[in-house]
Amino acid sequence: MHAGYTALARCRVEPSKRRAHSESYGMRGIYMHDPTALVAVLAPELFTWLAGEVRVVTEGVARGHTIMDVQKKRWHKPTEWAGRPKVQVAIGARSAEVCELCLDRMTA
Repeated sequence: MHAGYTALARCRVEPSKRRAHSESYGMRGIYMHDPTALVAVLAPELFTWLAGEVRVVTEGVARGHTIMDVQKKRWHKPTEWAGRPKVQVAIGARSAEVCELCLDRMTA
């Protein structure tokens, strides 16, 4: 399937998603997680990165939330964070350039 066709199909589907984002987040636009993840691989220089240990909460009121220890506190005894590998997490992006790259790739 041609990427331009995919972009056009998304435009037809997205009004309900845009409405949901507007109602839920008070924003005009939508979060585009998957395309943004691809841009992070193709152009990591468009993002601000932070290294730390990451965990996903699996129970309770915070279930599904991702939390990260950036080691600003020194623990005096071993914790559940000890020995976890550090990963790079994007904490900022040059959004206009990310959007431009997404659109370029979807309409090529």
